[in-house]
Amino acid sequence: MSESFVRFFTLSDVPFSKEVQDSHLWLPPSKAEIVEEVCEAVHEHAQVLLVGEPGAGKTCVLRAVRHRLPQAGFRLTYCHNATLGRRDFYRQLCHALGLNPAATAAAVFYAVSAHVESLGRERVHPAFLLDEAHLLHQDTLDHLHILLNYEWDSRALLSLILVGLSDLQDRLELRKNRSLYSRIERRLSIGPMVPDDTAEYVRLRMSRAGADREVFTADALTMLHEAAGSSLREIDRIATAALREAARRKKKVDLSAPGPPGRPASLQAGSSSRAGCASFTTRRLTSAKMSALAIRQDADPREEASAVASPGRRTVRVGRALRDRHPGSGLLSEGGCSSRGLVRRQRDLGIDALARRDGRLALRGT
Repeated sequence: MSESFVRFFTLSDVPFSKEVQDSHLWLPPSKAEIVEEVCEAVHEHAQVLLVGEPGAGKTCVLRAVRHRLPQAGFRLTYCHNATLGRRDFYRQLCHALGLNPAATAAAVFYAVSAHVESLGRERVHPAFLLDEAHLLHQDTLDHLHILLNYEWDSRALLSLILVGLSDLQDRLELRKNRSLYSRIERRLSIGPMVPDDTAEYVRLRMSRAGADREVFTADALTMLHEAAGSSLREIDRIATAALREAARRKKKVDLSAPGPPGRPASLQAGSSSRAGCASFTTRRLTSAKMSALAIRQDADPREEASAVASPGRRTVRVGRALRDRHPGSGLLSEGGCSSRGLVRRQRDLGIDALARRDGRLALRGT
């Protein structure tokens, strides 16, 4: 725990670390429903397809399923290396099951199927969780439905949970994969998060790290949602970069100096009570320097925010007066930044360069 911002914000731990216990995983209502559906499918000895974009929380759903299912009566086996050929895939599965794989493809397949039948006699239902399944070789996909065939296809002794990108469903819908796809009863998809989900997630992670006050402003959370594109990994990365940069610039929440009505308390330096404004471009931004999304920089309070357009670059300065002065500009909505005026593509957001110009922080894209 060597991060300087942990000490600066008096936290007890790094807030956005991936090292989170299964019982402490954050799940919005949409993902909680998916966890329930996967658990129901395993109880029913059914097959599951779960797809979602990178960072959407697919593995988090699997971890929540592992935490939710009782250990008595179920045996979960997780495999994440899907880039192997068919024989090596079954050899990997044997190792995960604690078996000694033989040399030939037929022998390793027999070892896995015999193990599944043995668990069935013990009234234990196994479930194989295949992560990154969109990377499975075609010869492995061709063979997986045979792994589900027991006693003349009259008993459901195994649950197969295929997890991957949306490309996986496109592959399974092909005619050559219909034998496997027709056996998958539950076909689930993780959708994008809404801004409220992002705000709840950030506040929960900060609270569990020991934060006793609001560190991210409402505008910062809105921009963070736009920049991360509903990816939890991107939220973690950008929020950590923002905290690190805020600590480096010695910016901290001052609850005794609240911001304008309807806004959270200003993040200020020292005893200054001046709310800042940050200027940034919407042309091409990366998230390496996103501190302005987490802190309000000092600026002259007499300076009013304005929208400035120049050839080849569109710059938007966000300040306390923007909404009042330009109600019809479309640059800000009631929830923060509008996708029409501020963000053309969610995943292209971020910050490229820092520069101080005329006493204010300018975040300029390349």
